[in-house]
Amino acid sequence: MFLTIGTNGPAFELPSEVRALFRSIAMVMPDTSLILRTHCAGQGFKSPKILADRLKLVGDICKEQL
Repeated sequence: MFLTIGTNGPAFELPSEVRALFRSIAMVMPDTSLILRTHCAGQGFKSPKILADRLKLVGDICKEQL
């Protein structure tokens, strides 16, 4: 279950019982290299790091051209 609370709206305070059930997280950019490496390793490739680096390079080139 995800709970999103806006901090710039009117003041809304969650009860402490509800707040204790959730923990705070921060949204950051995903590490594409690590995601690709684990996906390639899970698919059984022999050298997932090299393949992941090449796939990331292809993705970056495609992103630049769009």
